[in-house]
Amino acid sequence: MDKEQLTGIVFLARKLHWSREEIGKLSPSQFQTLLEELTFQEQQEEYQRNHRVASLMATIVNCTPRKETRRYKAADFIGSPPQRDIISPLQLAKNKGLKIPEKED
Repeated sequence: MDKEQLTGIVFLARKLHWSREEIGKLSPSQFQTLLEELTFQEQQEEYQRNHRVASLMATIVNCTPRKETRRYKAADFIGSPPQRDIISPLQLAKNKGLKIPEKED
């Protein structure tokens, strides 16, 4: 078992309160899908918490007298929210080892 797999197992066990046996019943694809979804949801929750703080920071900066007229937003402090990795059907087929017929002009 490599370090990445162990990290994933520990993460699922901590978040879902599952035993190693329950996690072991998952197929590799189920494990990977569950891990990716849980990680994405964790990132979203963290972003929402940070967004609240960043909104307060933007309000404080915007209410402070200064020469600059720029209005700050929360995104200026924390960036954009997490996005799901979208894989095109063509890339998904290539990842599965399928041959795609070449497009004729």
